[in-house]
Amino acid sequence: MATPATTDPRVERSRTAVLDAAAGLLLEGGVPALTVEAVVERSGVARSTIYRHWATRRDLLVAAFERLMPPVADPDVEGPLGERLQTLLEAQVRNLRRATWAAAIPTMLEATSRDPELAGVRERLREQHRGPVRRTLERAIERGELPADTDIDEAVSQLAGPIMFRQLISGEPIDAEFGRRVVQLFLASRRRAG
Repeated sequence: MATPATTDPRVERSRTAVLDAAAGLLLEGGVPALTVEAVVERSGVARSTIYRHWATRRDLLVAAFERLMPPVADPDVEGPLGERLQTLLEAQVRNLRRATWAAAIPTMLEATSRDPELAGVRERLREQHRGPVRRTLERAIERGELPADTDIDEAVSQLAGPIMFRQLISGEPIDAEFGRRVVQLFLASRRRAG
């Protein structure tokens, strides 16, 4: 029986050094700061080795941003819809407040608006914030907690939109109390609509 091939530890070390350097450059100076030359200088890894792992600077940029992003996870919560939504938004607020990757969001959004080949980054970012909310609302419809004709995209925007607005535009504080108010307003709007 053949054993699975193992990765050479030197290869893993060089990949890690490159990704750490690239992620650091992205956080410090945005997309323009992430050049292959800067990554070579910071990581100490040869240019040829970098291009062996990532064919283009764009590929390296995407890998660096994805390294910064935490995995998308739905909180494992039961109880009334309001409590589930509150727990979900609190998790997103904590994620944005504590995560270093949040600092890279504006520069990556700007880059994706100019480069269609970076669309996957925008989709990943969208899934990071919309996916868990969408799935929670879909389950709520299945359980009869929301009407079957609920516009999921609109509902997701009502819940996730204010948090991202504060993160990206206004710079106002994002905390658990703000998340509670967003959920309360959303549920109140559903009761009025019903």
